[in-house]
Amino acid sequence: MGKPQHLQYDGQIYSFCCKPCTKEFKENPKKFAKKLAKEIAKQNKETKKQ
Repeated sequence: MGKPQHLQYDGQIYSFCCKPCTKEFKENPKKFAKKLAKEIAKQNKETKKQ
């Protein structure tokens, strides 16, 4: 998919597999930031259960 890409948004670094994914992120960064926050919270909750 090409060279990994990195963007900073709202003080957070986001990593992407390719340039097309960064383009999609740039079109609606709040949407992706919200999804990522939910996923991180879910993973943290699962880790605490172990």
